[in-house]
Amino acid sequence: MKRQNKRFSALVTGALFTLAVGLLLLSTVGGARAALRYSDTYGAHFATAQRIGVQLLENGTAVPNGGALLSSLLAPGESLQPGRDYTGESLAVTNTGSIPVYARVVLTCSWEDGTGRRTDLDPSLIGLNLSGAGWIVDNAASTPERTVLYYTQPIAAGATSAPLVSGLTVSQDVQRPVVTPVAGSADVTVSYPYQGVRLTLRAEADVMQTHNAEDAALSGWGRGISVAADGTLSLKGEGKQ
Repeated sequence: MKRQNKRFSALVTGALFTLAVGLLLLSTVGGARAALRYSDTYGAHFATAQRIGVQLLENGTAVPNGGALLSSLLAPGESLQPGRDYTGESLAVTNTGSIPVYARVVLTCSWEDGTGRRTDLDPSLIGLNLSGAGWIVDNAASTPERTVLYYTQPIAAGATSAPLVSGLTVSQDVQRPVVTPVAGSADVTVSYPYQGVRLTLRAEADVMQTHNAEDAALSGWGRGISVAADGTLSLKGEGKQ
């Protein structure tokens, strides 16, 4: 009999937080949304129906729809300074379903103008403080703008992963002026490309059942993985991380 492989997922998508960038400092200007969608109840390879789901956590607390993340990154009235390493905020995922799952999180950093349109400014100047505690980066799928992470251990029903992000650092290069010669004269113009733009960080988390995980990851995530006898997940084609 031909074997059938099924993959079920739940997604958390949305902007984790939005910061406004000034000439010499960054100031918080707003919150963000984290929209949660649960998958349909299903039965597959089980005698009874099972559920699969995921929830984003901040410092151990579930983030409600419309809630801001990294809200404690700055003290009241404090402005975010480029070059400073901000820690003390912990982001993780919890398994809200009824079966063990593997988790993937995609973090996307970008700069937007005042209308919310993405710019061509350098996303690598936004440095995420990744914990590395059980999370591995998919280097083949990641770019300066997008970081793809997988949790190496199955997350039991009701359990929570280790933190994946603990803060951020914005490079001091956002303060550097751009000097442009004026054609036909000895004059120059000085501009600050990052003045008035917004830093945005978005996250998308999804989970996959552990049953038949290697086949399910390839068909659902488009990613080759290996699962060891103890349940540890690794990425095929990646060096030691």
